Amino acid sequence: MRPPNLVPKPGWIPIDPFWQLRTKSVFISRDGSDGKLMIRYFRTAAGDSLKALVWFGPATEGPPGHAHGGSVAAVLDEVLGAAAWARGLVVMTAKITVKFRRVVPLGTVATVEARVRRAGQSRVVVAGELADGRGRTCAEAEGVFVKVLKASWGVRFLALCFLLGSGLAEAAQIKPDLRWEDCVGLALRHNPDLAAARLSHEAARAGYKGAFSSLMPSLSLSNGVSDSDTSAKQSWQAQGSLGLDLFNMGNYAFIRSNSAALRQTEAALRLKSADLRASLAKAFAQLLYAQDAVGVADRIQAVRQANADLVSLKYDSGRESRGNMLRAKADLSAAKADALAARRDVRTARIALNRLLGMDDYAVVSATGTWALPVVPPEPGPQPLRGHPRLASLQASVDSSKADVASAFSSLWPTVSAGYSRSWQDTDYFPDRPHWSAGGTLSYKLFSGGPTAVYYAASKSKKNLEKADENLRSGTSALRSTLESAWAALASAASDVAVGAESLEAARQRNDEASVRYATGLMNFENWEAVVTEFVQSEKYYVRVIRDAVSAMADWDNALGRPLEGP
Repeated sequence: MRPPNLVPKPGWIPIDPFWQLRTKSVFISRDGSDGKLMIRYFRTAAGDSLKALVWFGPATEGPPGHAHGGSVAAVLDEVLGAAAWARGLVVMTAKITVKFRRVVPLGTVATVEARVRRAGQSRVVVAGELADGRGRTCAEAEGVFVKVLKASWGVRFLALCFLLGSGLAEAAQIKPDLRWEDCVGLALRHNPDLAAARLSHEAARAGYKGAFSSLMPSLSLSNGVSDSDTSAKQSWQAQGSLGLDLFNMGNYAFIRSNSAALRQTEAALRLKSADLRASLAKAFAQLLYAQDAVGVADRIQAVRQANADLVSLKYDSGRESRGNMLRAKADLSAAKADALAARRDVRTARIALNRLLGMDDYAVVSATGTWALPVVPPEPGPQPLRGHPRLASLQASVDSSKADVASAFSSLWPTVSAGYSRSWQDTDYFPDRPHWSAGGTLSYKLFSGGPTAVYYAASKSKKNLEKADENLRSGTSALRSTLESAWAALASAASDVAVGAESLEAARQRNDEASVRYATGLMNFENWEAVVTEFVQSEKYYVRVIRDAVSAMADWDNALGRPLEGP
């Protein structure tokens, strides 16, 4: 097996993260000449992570035909470290945790992606994953690295080039900022609720396929020997039996029930995905809002500081009252408290977002992106109700109840089965005296499990079916009402954003004018304070209505049943 040519994906830029090392000796070969491993490093224009292509040669064999787990761990160790080195962080491994998801066949050209999560004064946390050629995750790793020496100017220059090329602004403190697309990808892979719904659907699919085994014939083979003190010789027996249900309505009802259960879990998975999209969008918007609120609070604090200084100067010169001076200082203290509260809100919003991503509470430091102001769609009609996951779930409940009714009535039908057996018995092995038997059976239950039991079971199933029909009717009406409410809330939120923008522009202009007039003695403190307070409230209100508009858009998407995987 010869090493292949590792061809990067479009947009990948080759790099050497370890170029500053004095020696060119590396643990993992760059050319694969030893038949073990071959690796190439790349970055993208976005530059938010390090990419690597890795070839697993025949010399890495562990389990027959597959790469040794140690070679996979070694690759992840090197790539995670390379991600830190590429940022100008000279580190060595302190701890690495690897979770193996599937085996890696020999000859695989795997893709490894590593991303710096946190970079402190002495420790760096890096996470990554290794996927096979079909994009399936084979292993995940998280490593803690310690800084071992101060970076040279060459290392800093490399980091600067890497950061400029990737569009990042800070080299000293790497912050794993996540875009909306990044959050969607992480939630799809790691959210525990979505994973549980997916596993439930897979279990139902296995149950549905297994239900068809009831239609298959049964075949059994046996071979035995017996001996006793009353017989002169041993007795050898061999037997083969074949049985088949020719007619059994219970088997078909069982398949139908499993089919309905499969549709239920499929609808539940779609519904969970839609709910997760709405929750994730709100959490992402909340973190963006909290981050922007910090900037707003800082600007307000700066305004209050300047105002307090101005009032203090006028008080010292005898042109302002002590009460107004104390009021200005109190407003400054309130602004400082608001700034601290805004930073605490960022922490809370960050933890909430990480929970939905299925990540560590402090894995994501901040969210990045711009406020996408919603566009109000046309008034909803009946079309959005078709194929909605909530209605699909209710319809699956109806189908399940129908299957229960059919299962209850299946006992009214007789069962017909046939069987054939052939046996051999002799004192020698292998016995050569054959015997055979064949037969058919027609059975019908009269009492236990018969017509009396069917009457009550069918009555129960019919009532449950009527209940499911009513739930479907109620759910359809509730969904139509939810759509109308979500659309109205979205339209109102969009109007609030437009009004908030105009109000903020006016408040800023009035504040600038009032500050000049108060400084020149043309406006008294009370009127000036009213204008400043209006400006402060407008700053806070505008950011808040944008967040509410994004949340309203998330509610609208949820009302439409839009899944997390969708656009």
